[in-house]
Amino acid sequence: MKTIHGCRCKKNYKVGKWAFDNGVCVYGGNDGAGGKKGTCPPVRDRKNLSKECIKDAYRPRCIVEEQGKCGYRGVNWGGVLDKDENWDYCEDSAHAQLYGTNAGVGSPKYKNPRKHIIGLVIFICLFAVFFPFIIYYISKNILFSFVWTANLPLFATAIGFHNGLFGSRYFSFLYREIQETLFEKISHFILFFISLFSLLFIVLNTSFNNYKKNKLNLVKIGIIVLVYFVTINMHINIPKIMNTGGETYGQILPNISINVSQIRHFLRYIYITNTKSHPHSPRSNTRKSIIITLLIIIMLIAIESAFLLKM
Repeated sequence: MKTIHGCRCKKNYKVGKWAFDNGVCVYGGNDGAGGKKGTCPPVRDRKNLSKECIKDAYRPRCIVEEQGKCGYRGVNWGGVLDKDENWDYCEDSAHAQLYGTNAGVGSPKYKNPRKHIIGLVIFICLFAVFFPFIIYYISKNILFSFVWTANLPLFATAIGFHNGLFGSRYFSFLYREIQETLFEKISHFILFFISLFSLLFIVLNTSFNNYKKNKLNLVKIGIIVLVYFVTINMHINIPKIMNTGGETYGQILPNISINVSQIRHFLRYIYITNTKSHPHSPRSNTRKSIIITLLIIIMLIAIESAFLLKM
């Protein structure tokens, strides 16, 4: 069994006094609601979880084989693990983002950290360089390319769902809502910066064009840019106040606005729908969810581009 950070579950292990074999992932093992110890024992079947369990107990996990080299160090899995015993979640990171849960025990260790760096480089080369160039080559309009790159976080969220489009895990940690490691923070910052720069370029270009046509006041342009920065930053730093949980794009331009959080929920919805019809094809269901979502994102980009033509 592979965990979300590429670790292998140990074939036989104990969580407190409870023993498990065959490398299974278990639920629970946390303190219960209100920090009551012993009220949420670990179980194989999610249906057998105690009603006292906290939200994080509903994410399966296991003790990992690569002790000290992968997963989370074993502090605070319900207070029943040795402090030097590593464990990891078996459920994909997309679930953690949707449910707002996190280990809270420090940064995890990846089994293959180079794989995620390679994934980020491939993603930028394809989605921030190659595809925008093709769009510009076909359309001869630089704004269309910037509309594409402005939506990079949406693409990163989509192709990173579960283990990614081909189950390779190369793109799993490109743009997580909860960034636990330095790589995740750097990746999140790079993609957001490209997106931010693209949207700023679109705003300024559109504003100056309007200035030439309608003699738009330069002060107004400055206010538009300022409001844009404030809006985007508030969506990042104060998601509870904004009640979005993600970065919303298109706050200034009169286009179709969609955010990362909505994309995550949509991916999850499509995945669950496919799983009901094909419960034994998790990889196929993941692939379908990602492809459908990518097509919708591309359709939204086309709509945004059409609005730009009218401005």
